[in-house]
Amino acid sequence: MSNISSVNIFICDLPTVRPHKLAIPYSIPDQSPTGEFLGYMEQHPMRPAHEHLMFKADGHETLITQVFFEGDKWMETDVAEGVRDELITKLIDKGDHKVASLDFVMRKL
Repeated sequence: MSNISSVNIFICDLPTVRPHKLAIPYSIPDQSPTGEFLGYMEQHPMRPAHEHLMFKADGHETLITQVFFEGDKWMETDVAEGVRDELITKLIDKGDHKVASLDFVMRKL
């Protein structure tokens, strides 16, 4: 595993990036052939709440990922099947803000 290194420094203040908005579940467009296809599959069009993140570090491949939040009712049936246990975190209420923690690994170039 010499081409892998752990990166554990990441600070993200979502309220600064998007004031007063946390990630919320949403529906993918379903008024099209995609919606018709989902109907045939008896599949809902919902994605669980998540945030997209991109990490860049000198000497490492860029990492683009998603983070999901524990307790979302759409987690088990995500239409995109993007949820992975290692991408789920718990938001902890700290009064005026929430915190979460996850570890990410970046590959060395």
